[in-house]
Amino acid sequence: MNKIKKKGLWLGVTTLTLSLVVLYFPTWTPKIKGSNPIHVLEQVKINGTGHEIMIRG
Repeated sequence: MNKIKKKGLWLGVTTLTLSLVVLYFPTWTPKIKGSNPIHVLEQVKINGTGHEIMIRG
């Protein structure tokens, strides 16, 4: 029973940590190598709802 509690606690802490990382660093786009690359990540509102648009090329 003690091992199950430890595994549950470890799973809970891991899930919480990953959730916090995702909230603080939601998305990013690495630079594209080349002479004239396009790499944009924009946050826009559409009908009052926040969205992220990624353009790469």
